Amino acid sequence: MIAFGFGVAKGQRGALGSSREIFDDSLFRAEDWDLIKAAVLADDETALQSLEDTDQLLRVAQEYANAGIRLMQNQYLAAKPEESLAALLLDALAT
Repeated sequence: MIAFGFGVAKGQRGALGSSREIFDDSLFRAEDWDLIKAAVLADDETALQSLEDTDQLLRVAQEYANAGIRLMQNQYLAAKPEESLAALLLDALAT
């Protein structure tokens, strides 16, 4: 969910690979689903029908997470390799 949050915050989604590995829906809590649904609606206000499509929600969540992972790697870990991931996340969330 951290990588998902980074992707959402930056408004970036990363394409799924050819294997299209989708998250298992059992990984998410009810609060996580609310965040994913909010991201889907923010991305496309006409997507109300997508809110009940678990596969669509998982695809969007993974696309945001893919972008978030790339953003964390490029912007934070590469720039400050000596810092812990926790410190980098706190720094990123503070900005």
